[in-house]
Amino acid sequence: GNQFLRMIHLWRELCHIFVSFPSNQGLIPKLAAQHLMDGYPIEILDGDANMFCDLWVTSVLKELQTLTKKALNGKDARIFVLSAMGVQSSGKSTLLNLMFRAQLMTSVGRCTRGVFIQLVPSTRTDYFDYVLIVDTEGLRSPDFPVGEVHDNRLATFGLLSSDASIFMVSNEDDRGLQEVLPMVLLGFKGSAMAEKSGGRIKTKMFFVYRSVDTNDRGKLNQHKEKLRNHLKNAA
Repeated sequence: GNQFLRMIHLWRELCHIFVSFPSNQGLIPKLAAQHLMDGYPIEILDGDANMFCDLWVTSVLKELQTLTKKALNGKDARIFVLSAMGVQSSGKSTLLNLMFRAQLMTSVGRCTRGVFIQLVPSTRTDYFDYVLIVDTEGLRSPDFPVGEVHDNRLATFGLLSSDASIFMVSNEDDRGLQEVLPMVLLGFKGSAMAEKSGGRIKTKMFFVYRSVDTNDRGKLNQHKEKLRNHLKNAA
């Protein structure tokens, strides 16, 4: 855990150095891209300062594109972007680690801060060469006084940038999703992304219920129908 935190701080400092002197520090994004290729996560939204640096992230992804193309003998990589969202301690990072053998930080009492990405080679399908995991900070964080605004930004960032999104629901409490998803739709409406896609969100959404009684199918179906109707009415 401490080693992981030290790596976070190291990449934050390198990000600031690169942004201050982008013409002289072009090697830094290449190092970050290689870090991703080696199977380690990179923070793309500072969880403490709540800061996203477009120049840094764009440069790292551009270098990553070069490295993946080289690894595929000159072929452009097909990358599937998968995000995970939910309230704090709902098990997002744990689920991603189990599904993809990722190395996202998980521990008792420690929640994801900010947004992390990790690149995983695709070994079970021929449709994609890599899966890019986007692990977002938990919604309803007590650390932010204006929690609704923070949650709306996180959900919009995670959902609209992905090919698919997993929404974790703990103990059948999906009120957080009911609150933020309509705001994502509102932010999407009228955007350049909406115009380009014909007004349809391309992201597939999956809802994962955790710590529920799987034997009570009737109750689960009620929750599913309630959530579906809420989102339909909001849309």
